[in-house]
Amino acid sequence: MRIQQLENFIVLAEELHFGKAAERLHMQQPPLSRQIKALEDELGVLLFKRNNRKVELTEEGVFFLQEAKAVTTRLTVAQHTLKAMGNGEAGTLRIGFVDSSITERFVTAMGRFKEQYPNVIIELEEKVSVEQLAAIEEGSLHIGFIRTHLVETHELPHIDVISEPYIVALAKDHPLAGQETVSVYDLAKEPLIFFPHRKNPGIYNWVLNGFSQYGLVPKFGFEVVMDQAAEMFVAGGFGYTLLPSTSCRMGRRGLTYKRVKEPFLNLRISMAWSQAHECPLVKNFIEVFTQQADS
Repeated sequence: MRIQQLENFIVLAEELHFGKAAERLHMQQPPLSRQIKALEDELGVLLFKRNNRKVELTEEGVFFLQEAKAVTTRLTVAQHTLKAMGNGEAGTLRIGFVDSSITERFVTAMGRFKEQYPNVIIELEEKVSVEQLAAIEEGSLHIGFIRTHLVETHELPHIDVISEPYIVALAKDHPLAGQETVSVYDLAKEPLIFFPHRKNPGIYNWVLNGFSQYGLVPKFGFEVVMDQAAEMFVAGGFGYTLLPSTSCRMGRRGLTYKRVKEPFLNLRISMAWSQAHECPLVKNFIEVFTQQADS
């Protein structure tokens, strides 16, 4: 059974006249009659009642007409979808991210991509940078937003997205709050409200290394999982916390944000992907993201 047979059957079922159906199909009547007869023989039923005056659908023909239309419709949809997928206009785009990458630029780029490619499904997965790199290399992630100050991208192509210093969040009545910048030597004497090592060993050790370059060890205070919780404890006067600059733009009541006087911790986020698994979906997203950055 061929699709052309189904399409010819549907036209004849709509016209109920071999001559008109053949004219609509731009073919001669005898070949159309042979195709319908061959279809009936293959199905083992009569689809039409024929006499000299008229052509009518049998009960089997009425049922088969519904099924034939459903099949041809699904095939048409599949053809359009496959073409769209080949152009990167449909399909599923899997993107990994770290919490620090969720900035206004990130959200705006996602919105613009969805506007331009509404039939693409975006699956966002929060993963630490090392897990993202492995997933990109194996092909389970298309794109990753990773902390390149913690891991190397190796041979993966990437675009730098964020480069900014970590800053200090202090209560407004903290003794260090009146200074324009805060020295790392003063910070080492104060309780650092930070998340536990088990949450993200990479960042935790990165902070330790930031202090150790000055021969210092931070004095850890309360351990919290969320940045918002850390800021609440800071506002309560229990110490300070360290945050990316972009995380502090909204600010929190009762807090002030200060830069560190010495070269200290610098956040770097890059968008990485794999050339081995590059596809039109990835190319389209990169184009939209870079255009949004340049606008």
